[in-house]
Amino acid sequence: MAISIEHISSTKKQCIATFSAQDFKQKYQQKFKAFKPKARIDGFRPGKIADSVIEKKFGLGIKQEALDELLQASWSQALDEAKLEPIAQPQVDIDPKNVLSDLSFQDLVIKFVFEINPQFDLIPLEKLNIDVVKTELSDDQVAAFERHVARSLSEQKVVEREAALKDVVVFDANFTVNGETSEEKNVSMFLDAEESNEDFVKNLIGKKAGEQVSFSYEGVPNPHNTMKSGDKVEANVTVLSVNEVILADQAKIKEHFKSINAAEDADYSDEKFQQQLREAAFESVKDRDFVQNKDKFLKALDAAYSFDVPEYYIQHVANQPEDKKASTIAKTRRDLALMRYYEVYKPEVKEQDVQRALFQYVIQNKIPFQYLEEIMKKNNNFRNMVYAELMFDAFVRKAIPVLTGEESAPVVETAPKKAAHKKHKHHEGCQHDHCDHDHA
Repeated sequence: MAISIEHISSTKKQCIATFSAQDFKQKYQQKFKAFKPKARIDGFRPGKIADSVIEKKFGLGIKQEALDELLQASWSQALDEAKLEPIAQPQVDIDPKNVLSDLSFQDLVIKFVFEINPQFDLIPLEKLNIDVVKTELSDDQVAAFERHVARSLSEQKVVEREAALKDVVVFDANFTVNGETSEEKNVSMFLDAEESNEDFVKNLIGKKAGEQVSFSYEGVPNPHNTMKSGDKVEANVTVLSVNEVILADQAKIKEHFKSINAAEDADYSDEKFQQQLREAAFESVKDRDFVQNKDKFLKALDAAYSFDVPEYYIQHVANQPEDKKASTIAKTRRDLALMRYYEVYKPEVKEQDVQRALFQYVIQNKIPFQYLEEIMKKNNNFRNMVYAELMFDAFVRKAIPVLTGEESAPVVETAPKKAAHKKHKHHEGCQHDHCDHDHA
């Protein structure tokens, strides 16, 4: 057997294995000899059947087994010699194509076309264009957070008038982002650009219950969505009601903090309340900063890498519009880069983290948990998407202190090359293909 490797592209290779007619015939004879004592044909005694009779009835099947063994042997040898790690099963072409039409033997050429992950240099994060956001807590931000709490504890009354600033509007809507449409029911929005999307707010001011309005705006990422800055959103909104807001006073806010932060019989002083209010405001600021930093990471990765993406990862969008195909290629390239960063920064996600996130999703979206379980029994993609998002979050949390100079960058060790035909070891809790991630 002779083996050669041809490089079709940076991610696609071709292995050519050549067997002489004599090699093929010898393999057939070995399989025939092993099968002969087991042959059973009506009218013949076992072990007394002529070779010609066995060949007539079972010859092509034995030849198929010989061919399969040659295929496996040549594929394994090719991978061992080339030190390559395919990402999927190869496409196989056999010449002559009619090799199983009869029991003659000719020289055999087997071609395996397969894809591998791209090879690229990992760019240190400190060399990427990531200007980390780290907001210092101010008195104004504490006051803004207190107003937010006052609104969350407020009372509302339905009014028969046009919506104005500081009102709450309840609406149904269809949102379309990058060609994907979702439907939301009974959404409540406080009409204040400080708390909500300014472009969205201005399109609801002046509307009354029963009115419909369609408009476009630029989406804003937040901890509860996976939107990227700059995404254009098409909205079709039906106003259900306009509610006047009666804000909670500070006494009510203090009582709320006491109920969640202190024992009932504790002396809950004004000083303790102000301290916990600042701590909660700080966590809120950190959450907003984290969302912005995640977005900066994704944009930096998109700008930094331009390597080829294997067709295997994008074949499901091959016939889609060019913008859809381009976005899939960009996401896949980003995911492949992230997998390399994960090997360096070693973010961890445990199964209980995934289950907790799924439970929170059920609560936030007010759907029966049994319904989510049924979906996941049929298709595990949703769980994998949640896992991927948690992995990315854990990675960003580890990377930010490096970018801000609080910690030194991890040492990048040169790992020994994996055996060519072994599968990649997934991270704990991971049950997906390498590019089953989604950081849209």
